[in-house]
Amino acid sequence: MKSKPARRRDGKTADVASEAAIKSWITRRKNARKEGHKEGKKKRVMLVIDESLFERFNYWRDIAGDPTLTDGIRRAMLDYIRQEKSVATHQQKEKDGGSRH
Repeated sequence: MKSKPARRRDGKTADVASEAAIKSWITRRKNARKEGHKEGKKKRVMLVIDESLFERFNYWRDIAGDPTLTDGIRRAMLDYIRQEKSVATHQQKEKDGGSRH
Protein backbone atom coordinates (compact mmCIF):
# COMPACT_ATOMS: atom_id res chain seq x y z
CA MET A 1 0.00 0.00 0.00
CA LYS A 2 1.36 3.41 -0.99
CA SER A 3 1.78 6.11 1.59
CA LYS A 4 0.56 9.64 0.96
CA PRO A 5 3.14 12.09 -0.33
CA ALA A 6 4.36 14.74 2.11
CA ARG A 7 3.12 17.51 -0.20
CA ARG A 8 -0.02 17.87 -2.20
CA ARG A 9 0.13 17.65 -5.97
CA ASP A 10 -0.46 21.38 -6.27
CA GLY A 11 2.58 22.04 -4.09
CA LYS A 12 0.69 23.52 -1.13
CA THR A 13 1.51 22.43 2.38
CA ALA A 14 -1.31 21.45 4.71
CA ASP A 15 -1.12 24.82 6.50
CA VAL A 16 -1.26 26.80 3.26
CA ALA A 17 -4.14 24.69 1.98
CA SER A 18 -6.01 25.18 5.25
CA GLU A 19 -5.54 28.96 5.11
CA ALA A 20 -6.74 29.00 1.50
CA ALA A 21 -9.82 26.96 2.43
CA ILE A 22 -10.67 29.35 5.28
CA LYS A 23 -10.22 32.39 3.03
CA SER A 24 -12.41 30.77 0.37
CA TRP A 25 -15.12 29.99 2.93
CA ILE A 26 -15.11 33.60 4.17
CA THR A 27 -15.37 34.90 0.60
CA ARG A 28 -18.28 32.57 -0.21
CA ARG A 29 -20.07 33.66 2.97
CA LYS A 30 -19.61 37.36 2.12
CA ASN A 31 -20.86 36.80 -1.43
CA ALA A 32 -23.90 34.90 -0.15
CA ARG A 33 -24.72 37.77 2.20
CA LYS A 34 -24.43 40.30 -0.63
CA GLU A 35 -26.75 38.23 -2.82
CA GLY A 36 -29.24 37.99 0.02
CA HIS A 37 -29.31 41.77 0.33
CA LYS A 38 -29.98 42.13 -3.38
CA GLU A 39 -33.07 39.94 -3.18
CA GLY A 40 -34.54 41.67 -0.18
CA LYS A 41 -36.62 40.16 2.56
CA LYS A 42 -38.47 36.96 1.83
CA LYS A 43 -42.19 36.56 2.38
CA ARG A 44 -43.73 33.15 2.99
CA VAL A 45 -47.14 32.64 1.37
CA MET A 46 -49.64 29.82 1.16
CA LEU A 47 -51.23 29.26 -2.23
CA VAL A 48 -54.46 27.29 -2.56
CA ILE A 49 -55.28 26.45 -6.17
CA ASP A 50 -57.24 23.91 -8.17
CA GLU A 51 -55.31 20.67 -8.76
CA SER A 52 -55.71 20.85 -12.55
CA LEU A 53 -54.21 24.35 -12.60
CA PHE A 54 -51.32 23.09 -10.49
CA GLU A 55 -50.70 20.19 -12.87
CA ARG A 56 -50.79 22.47 -15.93
CA PHE A 57 -48.44 24.94 -14.25
CA ASN A 58 -46.00 22.16 -13.34
CA TYR A 59 -46.06 20.92 -16.94
CA TRP A 60 -45.09 24.35 -18.31
CA ARG A 61 -42.68 24.97 -15.44
CA ASP A 62 -40.73 21.86 -16.45
CA ILE A 63 -40.67 22.99 -20.09
CA ALA A 64 -39.46 26.46 -19.04
CA GLY A 65 -36.64 24.83 -17.08
CA ASP A 66 -37.54 26.06 -13.62
CA PRO A 67 -36.00 23.52 -11.22
CA THR A 68 -38.46 24.09 -8.38
CA LEU A 69 -42.05 25.16 -7.94
CA THR A 70 -40.84 28.27 -6.09
CA ASP A 71 -38.63 29.26 -9.03
CA GLY A 72 -41.54 28.77 -11.41
CA ILE A 73 -43.88 30.90 -9.33
CA ARG A 74 -41.22 33.60 -8.95
CA ARG A 75 -40.63 33.69 -12.72
CA ALA A 76 -44.37 33.75 -13.42
CA MET A 77 -44.82 36.66 -11.01
CA LEU A 78 -41.99 38.61 -12.63
CA ASP A 79 -43.42 37.92 -16.10
CA TYR A 80 -46.82 39.16 -14.92
CA ILE A 81 -45.29 42.35 -13.51
CA ARG A 82 -43.38 43.01 -16.75
CA GLN A 83 -46.53 42.44 -18.79
CA GLU A 84 -48.59 44.79 -16.63
CA LYS A 85 -45.87 47.46 -16.77
CA SER A 86 -45.85 47.15 -20.55
CA VAL A 87 -49.63 47.49 -20.74
CA ALA A 88 -49.61 50.48 -18.37
CA THR A 89 -46.84 52.17 -20.38
CA HIS A 90 -48.74 51.58 -23.63
CA GLN A 91 -51.96 52.96 -22.12
CA GLN A 92 -50.10 56.01 -20.81
CA LYS A 93 -48.60 56.67 -24.26
CA GLU A 94 -52.04 56.40 -25.86
CA LYS A 95 -53.44 58.76 -23.24
CA ASP A 96 -50.63 61.28 -23.72
CA GLY A 97 -50.79 61.00 -27.50
CA GLY A 98 -54.56 61.39 -27.57
CA SER A 99 -54.51 64.65 -25.61
CA ARG A 100 -52.25 66.36 -28.17
CA HIS A 101 -54.84 66.28 -30.97
